[in-house]
Amino acid sequence: MRRVYSISFTAMASFLVVAGVVLCEEKGREKKNDLAIRSPIAVASEFAGKSQRWPHIAWGKDCYLVVWQEGAAYDGAPDANIMAARLSPDGKALDPKGIVVCKAKHHQIYPKVTFDGENFLVAWQDYRSSRDWDIYAARITPAGKVLDPDGFGVADGPGNQVHPSLASDGKNAFAVWSDLRPRPSGVERYVLAGTSIAKGKPAQHNGTVLSQNGTNGSLLGAIARWDGGSYVIAAQKHPAGWNHGGSWLLRVTPEGKATQVNFDYFGHSYALATDPERRRSFLWSYMQVGHGHYNCVFQSAVLPTKRRHLVVGLPQHYAPVNELWAAAVFDGKNFLVVTERGIDVKGNNTSGVAIEVDLVASRFDPETGQPLDMGHIAFDGTNPGSLLKRVSEVRPKAPTGVVVAEEKRVFERHPALASSGHGRSVLVYSRHAGPGDFTIRCVLLSE
Repeated sequence: MRRVYSISFTAMASFLVVAGVVLCEEKGREKKNDLAIRSPIAVASEFAGKSQRWPHIAWGKDCYLVVWQEGAAYDGAPDANIMAARLSPDGKALDPKGIVVCKAKHHQIYPKVTFDGENFLVAWQDYRSSRDWDIYAARITPAGKVLDPDGFGVADGPGNQVHPSLASDGKNAFAVWSDLRPRPSGVERYVLAGTSIAKGKPAQHNGTVLSQNGTNGSLLGAIARWDGGSYVIAAQKHPAGWNHGGSWLLRVTPEGKATQVNFDYFGHSYALATDPERRRSFLWSYMQVGHGHYNCVFQSAVLPTKRRHLVVGLPQHYAPVNELWAAAVFDGKNFLVVTERGIDVKGNNTSGVAIEVDLVASRFDPETGQPLDMGHIAFDGTNPGSLLKRVSEVRPKAPTGVVVAEEKRVFERHPALASSGHGRSVLVYSRHAGPGDFTIRCVLLSE
């Protein structure tokens, strides 16, 4: 629902052109399709933990903050903690040993981070109660000081509060999460709940219900962004019973008034970015079409124009199993997406199991949503399966994007993006090199 780089080049930097690829003389940098790419580096090279998962990143005052989950909440692992590390504007690691955000008992997982104009705010899913999942948060200064060690409670009501997301209007932060509200009878469901947070205090403890998907079904996997006038929230609705999920898009005013936006996008995996200056929102999404053959399609769309494109150039097969995670950001010039790409899918491309997962980037025009580094077909929003033949015709000659992380037999997963503007962005991801070997890497891009 899932989840897709910044380099500063001096005016004196010189480039070489080789086979259509511009190479910078500085080691580890190259420029493809107007994207300059620096080689991946470890976010916290001296941190001993090797279970670094689910990274997220935000740009703040003169630095980036990367957060991640250290440990796993399954396979009998005793606990999982929340860690952080800063990066300088030019992508240098500032906290090689990492920063401990939360080491409360049991599991803390799925962290998200934003910058509220003064401090970074980190939120996560927390099981310290040993009863059910809650939402906790903590502030971290741009100097790397944790102001709320082990965090403060945001939502700890009956039932589970899970999968937080954060956004900021530059003065305050807004948190949204999926909240399992108990019911006297009938099927339980997750609603979307949220609250603003200022100076380490939620405006309303346990939040208010923003939207609920009817009397049955659930709303999960929210992504929140600020578009210059309101918070935009993308989520996935799950009807009661076995069925494919679908889209759910909301706008929430700074005062907390929520309205549903009439715009469908694909389910399964999606990413959301905004351009606050031009009040633009960008959606990337993909979905599986049909059963058994694992074909899938990709879409880019820009609001409020609602212009759409089917994105062509990625493998059209459903791999890895469950999700193709992606991330999106506005870099000051274009929207940028980084998405996972399964390589060498086993079982004659039908099993959905990959032996390698790479990360591929593309820029998208901020007005039209058209991909600049991948192929595309104009799309009217109706049945994408009807265009599979056209997709197969376009694919052989379509640009395939820019590979930003690629290692043989290594899984680069769960990308997250932030941007300092001016065409510069940073990608973070979890590098899975084998059992017990998960580390967080970052890649700087600029255009």
